[in-house]
Amino acid sequence: MKLINNSFRLFQFGLQSKTHHRRFCGYNIFRIHQCQTDFKQVRLFSKLNYEVPDTDLRLISDTIFEIYKDNANEIQLSTLHNALLEQGIRCKTDPRFSTFQTNLADWKESKKSENLDGTKCNKDELFSLIGDSTCLEVITKTLGRQCIIPDFQSFSSKIHAIFDSVRHCDTGSSCMKPFQYAIAVSNYTSQYVHQHIGKEPSGNMFNAIMLNQEDQPHNPMINAGALVVCSLIKPELPVAERYVHVQNIISDMAAGEYTSFHNAVFQSEKATSYRNFALAYLLKEKNCFADGTSVEETVDLYLQLCAFKMTCSSASVAAATLANGGVCPLKPERRILNSDAVRNTLALMHSCGMYDYSGVFAFHVGLPAKSGVAGGLMLVIPKVMGVTIWSPLLDEKGNSMRGLEFCRELVEQYNLHAYDNLRYSERKSDPRVLKRALTDNEICLLSSYAQLKSIERQHTHHLNLV
Repeated sequence: MKLINNSFRLFQFGLQSKTHHRRFCGYNIFRIHQCQTDFKQVRLFSKLNYEVPDTDLRLISDTIFEIYKDNANEIQLSTLHNALLEQGIRCKTDPRFSTFQTNLADWKESKKSENLDGTKCNKDELFSLIGDSTCLEVITKTLGRQCIIPDFQSFSSKIHAIFDSVRHCDTGSSCMKPFQYAIAVSNYTSQYVHQHIGKEPSGNMFNAIMLNQEDQPHNPMINAGALVVCSLIKPELPVAERYVHVQNIISDMAAGEYTSFHNAVFQSEKATSYRNFALAYLLKEKNCFADGTSVEETVDLYLQLCAFKMTCSSASVAAATLANGGVCPLKPERRILNSDAVRNTLALMHSCGMYDYSGVFAFHVGLPAKSGVAGGLMLVIPKVMGVTIWSPLLDEKGNSMRGLEFCRELVEQYNLHAYDNLRYSERKSDPRVLKRALTDNEICLLSSYAQLKSIERQHTHHLNLV
């Protein structure tokens, strides 16, 4: 997989923001337990053909208007946009704001015909623009500080400081391997996949021509294991269709953000991929492939996936899907990967994802990660966020030097290490805790939202009694 454009991207379940001047991007999301409960209710109401009354949605919309209105009794849309942006929401690209963006485009067009600038709206217009309960729920929870990292603006500023502190370090790719493995396990089972591949760190270079004592690849995160994984992905289809199958799943994990194919990289790899062919023929000789597997087609698919392109932005959303248990936080209406596949993928990333530096990384950082020799590093913080870093200067193990330093600094300041004590950390802070009281406006928003959810619960209870 080839990462392009941004140097950093942090995606925290669901809600997003972007700052260009430092080439760093950040995202924020709802608390997972709240997100799961809400969408369960939404599915129930949809099944029963129940819609939240407009009067109840209007209450929340009017509350937002009263908080952000100006002296002319209008709301500047940029004010609301910036308030969301500070908390990690990118309204223009977040699919949960698609109705809002469509309404906004139509509304601005109508205002242009009236020679107005189209940047302010009144109370009725705001309600019409928001358009649906999903968008309103995102706005309310975000501005009410109910995201998993409630003070995202402060958190982002500290991430910027970490980013700057590692600048001095001298410092398509293997980052695709976790996705390939997760897809294979979702298509089959973990038990079936691991009839062909081991689960242990190899202790050798990622492209070593070496198998374990059972004559199998040590794990799916090195080249030998990735070749076997590729052989298991839709083997009954032509290579082109197998690639499209993987591309579509990863695109879903990235919520439709940028994915592409780098043909020049593919052609270059194919012309010089003698070592991968040597590995593939060794695997074939040791019966690591399923019966009927074509070595040439397997290597071809593997090299195509090595030429898969993503930005740090899209890769971080895909990483957040792993952090969210296989459900994309921006499109939570359906599961993309089953939970067992995600759990096993993260376990292998934790133990094997950083080449033969994996043990040291697990000790110091304590989080699932996967690096690539193109300079990419994907970090998954389960139930919190996904992070993607791209810095091509590598160490002797093939890992991004600045990426490693960033990860070390991140867990040095925040209790995100898997074995940090969340309650009694003496010198680290917990970004998931709001370190101040809620403001009156935030309390007002949450009160309106709680009233709406109470109505929904009462309706659900009534239906259950019928």
